Amino acid sequence: MATESGSKAQANAALRGLPVAVGPKNPILGTHTLYGKLEQAVAPLFSANRPVFIEVMRHAIVLNGSSFNTQRTVGQYAARAYLG
Repeated sequence: MATESGSKAQANAALRGLPVAVGPKNPILGTHTLYGKLEQAVAPLFSANRPVFIEVMRHAIVLNGSSFNTQRTVGQYAARAYLG
């Protein structure tokens, strides 16, 4: 059975995501969780292994990019401001 190199294993673990539970029920806990993830996972990866960090960021954009587009944003704004 083949094993992954350290960088590859680190990238795969990071690509699995950094879930953060932020919501209206407990925004303070969500904020602490977010900053904890940034401090413990993202910043060390940025400092220690820039190519893996870049790959993680690219993966995050691929997963989340479609949620942040102009058409959706303007439509949501119009619905909330004028229709809701």
